[in-house]
Amino acid sequence: MLKDAIWFNRKQWAYTKLGFGFTLAFYATYGGLAGMFSGDWFEEMETFQAVMTDFVVLAFMSCVGFVFSKGYLNNPYWKNDAFTKRLATLRTHPIPVETLAMSRSVQLAAVSPLSAAVFFGVFYAVSEWAQSLHPATFLQFAFVWLAFGNVCGAWFVLQEWGASGKQYLLRSVYAMLAYVAAGAVLYVTTKKHVTIGLAEAIDAPGGWVWTLAALAAAVAAHVWMQRRLRRILHRRDFA
Repeated sequence: MLKDAIWFNRKQWAYTKLGFGFTLAFYATYGGLAGMFSGDWFEEMETFQAVMTDFVVLAFMSCVGFVFSKGYLNNPYWKNDAFTKRLATLRTHPIPVETLAMSRSVQLAAVSPLSAAVFFGVFYAVSEWAQSLHPATFLQFAFVWLAFGNVCGAWFVLQEWGASGKQYLLRSVYAMLAYVAAGAVLYVTTKKHVTIGLAEAIDAPGGWVWTLAALAAAVAAHVWMQRRLRRILHRRDFA
């Protein structure tokens, strides 16, 4: 099943080479932006700086396992329900639902580390704050965000293949707004960044537990996604 899922993804990615390159360039750009916001050059607007740092990291890490393919960029999916139509076509082929479900885990597991590496590589290069951290702390910091992206990505996959295009868009927007609100509330109530607070927690004695817990949550999210996605693919009516 895993071998078939990898083959299926390779066939799909053959048509999205430009999209994959654009995705990495996109993450490099916003990794640099997040790195600049995390520095001290914007101290005169500290609250704005704090919220924007968290917003950029939360927003982009939450969808770190996705590639900007034609499904997103051509004929907006929320108008023509492109993902449902593609899934309906796939279900007419003799592809087991287990392979289709596994293919989405393979995509998340393959794309998210690359996008996260580009994002945090540029982030580190331009951020004096990141460079002030111990390398092991920053590496764990990146791993926690990678795990966060896989947890969110599992949820996004279920929305993509389990809802209409409009519902998927609305739920994605609501999720992004929730991330922003959570970051803003945390800063207003505690005067701490999500990003900086996480690094401090990791750097504290026993902080490695955060990394292990995050990675365990990512594994659990993939297992949950597999089970839910198989049910969706078996039961969803495309007539």
